[in-house]
Amino acid sequence: MATRIDVTIEGLHQLRERIDHQQLEGDDWVVVGALVSTFIARTEARQSRLKAKADQQAAQEKAKQTAAGPVEDVGHSPDAEDTAATGESSEPVPAGHEPEEALGLGPPARADSTEQDSPKKGHGRNGTDAYTDATTCLHALAAGVLGSICNACGVGRITRYRDKVILRIVGQSLFAAVRHEFEQGRCRLCGAIFTAEGPEQILRGGIGTSYILYDWSACAMLSVMHYFAGVKFRP
Repeated sequence: MATRIDVTIEGLHQLRERIDHQQLEGDDWVVVGALVSTFIARTEARQSRLKAKADQQAAQEKAKQTAAGPVEDVGHSPDAEDTAATGESSEPVPAGHEPEEALGLGPPARADSTEQDSPKKGHGRNGTDAYTDATTCLHALAAGVLGSICNACGVGRITRYRDKVILRIVGQSLFAAVRHEFEQGRCRLCGAIFTAEGPEQILRGGIGTSYILYDWSACAMLSVMHYFAGVKFRP
């Protein structure tokens, strides 16, 4: 039967110091022996677990090899019966005469095939998140819009909605972008969206979409860089 030894962490630290100085006392040998015995038991248990795991893996590999081995009595196997039922020959096919299905030359995959289609190409322009150094201007809704009754339906209340981001690109050396974020509210009942007002020049004096606008100065800079430096029409 194992003997229980009560020792504190401070006592173990003191024991470690006496071991370093080779000044073990009479009771220290009992503690050292118990620690060594514990270490031996843990090491043996770990080795036993590793050996059992290795034996299990070897047994699984052997089972796989047995299952994948050649089948004897081919003439009475279920595969041979299926081949005979479909009228296919079970004789080996000479090299160079494999069927098209085996060479991957058969008909193309059906429309419902699980193969992944090639990713679609984008429009080629950078999105609003690409301009990480753009200056950001926040435009808040008027006071009292959020939480008020919707003017569109007159019933629902307006709650906070995702911000609308307009990226206005201006010409400089070479380009600079100003990010305008408009606070928006949305009616929970009819879905009407209310956008904060901003300076009129943000939406005028350039070309582009309702989310990315190119100022005329950016257009002029891009034209110069395209015809004199070979830059693509994609800032």
